[in-house]
Amino acid sequence: MKDLLTYCGNIQALRDEVAAKFLDTEWEFHKFLVQDEETGEVTASLLAQTPIRYSVEGRTVALCRVSDEQEVFLLALDSLEVIGSHTKGAQNYTFLAGGQVKMESVYSTAPYITQDPDGVDVEITPPVMFGVFA
Repeated sequence: MKDLLTYCGNIQALRDEVAAKFLDTEWEFHKFLVQDEETGEVTASLLAQTPIRYSVEGRTVALCRVSDEQEVFLLALDSLEVIGSHTKGAQNYTFLAGGQVKMESVYSTAPYITQDPDGVDVEITPPVMFGVFA
């Protein structure tokens, strides 16, 4: 199993692509997808993933745990990009070229100020990693 950090620049394009490839017998996408019987919506819910991080512009990042066969599925999606990986026990993600910039366009690690319940300013620095698998 591998833990891959994925980036999607347009979540609706990904949904449309996944739905279009649902019946693609060459790639057997149906092995990794589930279709809702009532709505017909197709999702990749058979992939283990950390909570997906969304931007207001429709970009996403997620850490997905995949088998070799599932990795082939992910790499065949034009609207999804592998931008890095995580090795069990590592303190940081390993990014491919440009991967950290893409992740930070969705998940900011910049410090920000918020107030605690008593009205005192508190600086929060989000962790570099938003999820890992045990």
